[in-house]
Amino acid sequence: MAWRPARADVWSGRDDGNDPRARRWHQAVRPWEWNSNESVQRTVVILGYAVDAGVRRNKGRAGAAEAPAALRRACSNLPCPGAPIALADGGDIIADGDDVLGAQVELARRVANAQSRGARTLVFGGGHDVAFGHWLGLATQDGTAPRDGVTASVNLDAHLDNRPVPPEGPNSGTSYSQMHAWCVANARSFAALALGIQRASNTAALFARAEEQGYAWQGPASLASSRIDASLAAIARHERVHLTVDLDCFAAAYAPGVSAPTPLGVGPEAAESIRRCIASCHVCGADLAELAPALDPDGRTARLAAALAFEIVDAWSMLR
Repeated sequence: MAWRPARADVWSGRDDGNDPRARRWHQAVRPWEWNSNESVQRTVVILGYAVDAGVRRNKGRAGAAEAPAALRRACSNLPCPGAPIALADGGDIIADGDDVLGAQVELARRVANAQSRGARTLVFGGGHDVAFGHWLGLATQDGTAPRDGVTASVNLDAHLDNRPVPPEGPNSGTSYSQMHAWCVANARSFAALALGIQRASNTAALFARAEEQGYAWQGPASLASSRIDASLAAIARHERVHLTVDLDCFAAAYAPGVSAPTPLGVGPEAAESIRRCIASCHVCGADLAELAPALDPDGRTARLAAALAFEIVDAWSMLR
């Protein structure tokens, strides 16, 4: 499995002068030092998961491997949050051929490294198999050894992504089955909540499987209301929370450049649910998945994803 530093040219943009209040992300991002043991606080480490083998294996539209670079470019001109918070770039995970599980484990190892030093992690996918890799990094000390307590997951998605893992290995639709299986194998409670789920995008078998797994879900209406608060309260009692946003939860009019566009998805106002989640739960890592730049000719989906990245980092900056 391979790792590579982010390309230097992806972080560039407008310069509004020397006023520190005018700084933008491209001016603030620094390389993350993987070989350091220094403890950090109020730092967000950006990681890329440049993998779409899981999308292809799940019969989706390929192209998500190019998302990390495109999303970095889209984030370059974002204003830095008003409250001090450091931004670091930890580079990209890339797959060895179609080895999705290997990429997930390598992502987990690097997420665990950053988290052990006190940083939060923001991962730019990649297929939604990124969710298991990121969650595993939060649930373990080093990508393998379990941490104490429960790591819960909140999934903004049109799909449950709890398909059984096929013989050829995991794909972009199996992350929540992988989480559940890991919890069973390691004697941990499985705590997961999906928001924005579309009945037209999931079979009855997947809903039955979610019930068997103890995987709670709500439909699209919940993302535009305060009805998620009770559900988030059940998640908030856990030690660590993973937040994942599959961009196909948004209507195709707002997010056409994804592997599986959703005609009746939610609108951008659903971003408020992200802030609600971060404000009420112990969210220590978040990821944005399924952006496919080649399918996004006017950059609309990338701009939406960048706006969501800003909401995540800004919400983190307001925590004390």
